[in-house]
Amino acid sequence: MRHVNGLNDRRGVPPDASSERERILLDLLAKASDFYEHTVGILSSIFEITAYVSRQSPRTDFFRYVTEVLVAESRCENASIFMVEGSEVVLKAASGIALKGANRNVRMKLGDGVAGTCARQGRTVLVEDVRECDYFMEMDTTRVKIGSMLCVPIKEGPTTIGVMNLSHSSRGFFNVHSVRVFELLGVLIGQLMTLVHISELFRIENTNLSERLRVRDESLRVITQRYKAVVDSTEEMICIVDADGGVLFVNRALERILEGPCLTASDIFDRKTAGIILDRAHRLSPGTSAEFDLPFQVGAQCDMVGQFLLTALEQGQYLVIVRDITLRKKIELKTMQTEKLTSLGLLTSGIAHELNN
Repeated sequence: MRHVNGLNDRRGVPPDASSERERILLDLLAKASDFYEHTVGILSSIFEITAYVSRQSPRTDFFRYVTEVLVAESRCENASIFMVEGSEVVLKAASGIALKGANRNVRMKLGDGVAGTCARQGRTVLVEDVRECDYFMEMDTTRVKIGSMLCVPIKEGPTTIGVMNLSHSSRGFFNVHSVRVFELLGVLIGQLMTLVHISELFRIENTNLSERLRVRDESLRVITQRYKAVVDSTEEMICIVDADGGVLFVNRALERILEGPCLTASDIFDRKTAGIILDRAHRLSPGTSAEFDLPFQVGAQCDMVGQFLLTALEQGQYLVIVRDITLRKKIELKTMQTEKLTSLGLLTSGIAHELNN
């Protein structure tokens, strides 16, 4: 300092003027350093909040996280977020040196208090000393000492959807330099809230869709089990084949007859019957059916007669239902033979009667 004073003496600068200039420079340097530190803290807040939103966190947690980050990074003692609901602003989250969560009962009309005024006017409200603010409202529920406040609107486009409320016990803690960075943060929070809201809508829709799919799958499983139980309990032989004759399904009645695994229709029926089935199936359009009786062989059982029902399904698949009517055909044949013998007997009796006369 002596060297500086000696230099100033040679330049003709009074010592008192030099000390004043140094004081001013140090004061400016301190303010610049303070502003830089403050700005870095806000930028850090922006980074942390953006990273948090990228994790698609729920909206309620988003409010709480923002207030916690603001207190940790901006050096303000308390932070809260109010959202506009109709003609009121409602407290959604609060963090600070003496706060543990938001009081859900805190709400005020638009235009009341600092937060209500900020929300109604849609512009930042700076209160350097709450004692000199006409619309500052100290509520009975207030848990902290407040000396100065900064209330920044949270906007979604041109619409004010909420306010970001910051406070400190010291008067004059917030100044015009704080307004700029916090206004930027308010705009960013508004945009991020839109993203969070959209993300939450997608999450809810996805949850609802997943639940609907789960219910549908469960319904399909139950229906499939019921149909399979019905199909397995019937005595009819049932199978599903594709257009090339590949076997897609066989019921229990058919499994009991077959001696081994069946991959094609020829593994179930004799080759001639399998060919007839596929030929008639290919003539059907989806949703149509055909019925016919046909002698056939299935597994080791020969000389059977079946009543076939073919139904064309979607995607080139065919349902084959075979009812064994072998016994019925034998009875019908014996009945026809009996009727023929009866007719022949009556005819013979009539001829004999005529000859006797």
